[in-house]
Amino acid sequence: IKGHALDSTLDAEERSRLLQFLRNYGDLSEALAYEGSARAGHLKVSDVPQSVLDDKSPLALEHLLHSDMWDELLLCEFPEYSPTMFQPVGGMDRIVEAFYQRLTKEVHLGAEVQKISQCT
Repeated sequence: IKGHALDSTLDAEERSRLLQFLRNYGDLSEALAYEGSARAGHLKVSDVPQSVLDDKSPLALEHLLHSDMWDELLLCEFPEYSPTMFQPVGGMDRIVEAFYQRLTKEVHLGAEVQKISQCT
């Protein structure tokens, strides 16, 4: 953006909007530098809610570039590794209800559990 590589693709307003997005999303300063963020955590934990804490210092760029963390962060972007986000109609309790409906004779409500064993 600063090197004018997108000038032929983006007009002035689009460049301005993109820069604003990068500032907000990346917690960048007006000079577009990352100087730390509350999202990165704090140097210490406070017992006082809403207290002002010092943010952690940014990691050095070379530390980030020589890290294997990027591979791990990208895994969730691939469909085969992403968590399933399905939910039964009516909520997650419908799973328990379905088990109960099929096992009603085996379920003893209000009973104290005295032993759990696995049948083979």
